[in-house]
Amino acid sequence: MTRHEQYERDGFIPCIDMLTAEETAQLRVDFDALEADMGKEVSQIGIISREHELEFLWRLATHPKILDAVVSVYGEDLLMIGTHVFCKYSAEAVGKSAYVAWHQDVTYWGLRPPKAISVWLAIDDVDEENGAMLVIPCTHTQACEHGKSDDDENLLSVNQAIDDGALDVDTAVPIILKAGQLSLHDGLLVHGSRPNHSGRRRAGLTIRYTTPDVVPVQDSNKRVDWQPVLVHGEDRYGNWSLKPAPVFG
Repeated sequence: MTRHEQYERDGFIPCIDMLTAEETAQLRVDFDALEADMGKEVSQIGIISREHELEFLWRLATHPKILDAVVSVYGEDLLMIGTHVFCKYSAEAVGKSAYVAWHQDVTYWGLRPPKAISVWLAIDDVDEENGAMLVIPCTHTQACEHGKSDDDENLLSVNQAIDDGALDVDTAVPIILKAGQLSLHDGLLVHGSRPNHSGRRRAGLTIRYTTPDVVPVQDSNKRVDWQPVLVHGEDRYGNWSLKPAPVFG
């Protein structure tokens, strides 16, 4: 089975070796400096679409090997629309036992059709103890109804959540990654994560891509303005106001 066929069937690719040891070490240095500057509270979920300001984020969002991995399952024409750091700490570090409720990304991203792919690049080693992402295979074929959680420990931006009773949660698969590895998942794949019960940080960078045929639409739930850049192939549709690639000195 090809990677594309696996992605079409399951909605995700669980583990792809990506960065070299040197690149991984540099990513950790760069992120540690950013975390120290921003603080833990912001670093949890508040570092959003900073790739036009921070060279190391832009370098990763356009890394040739990462783009090749996305193209292998998604096709030649790609828009990179944004990045988002997720940094999950233990309850002792930040004062609450944070988790991510079951959800589908593109149901609140303002995309028509609801089509996108996410790279989840591990900055730290990720395992079940420190709150690895959980995915429910084959749930990417249709949108689920989302409600609102009343739990302030849910890290999602508008506290959205799919009720457990609507899902076969027993089939959930943890995405275990070493630093420098990545996973891919469809924007409609149901996923979430449990709290970090280790004494270790669990940081990862998500990079969001869509295709030029998709149309951006107004969505009252959307909490981020996309920063679309054509990073591979061509745009034959003109649906987006594309941004130029940033220039770093």
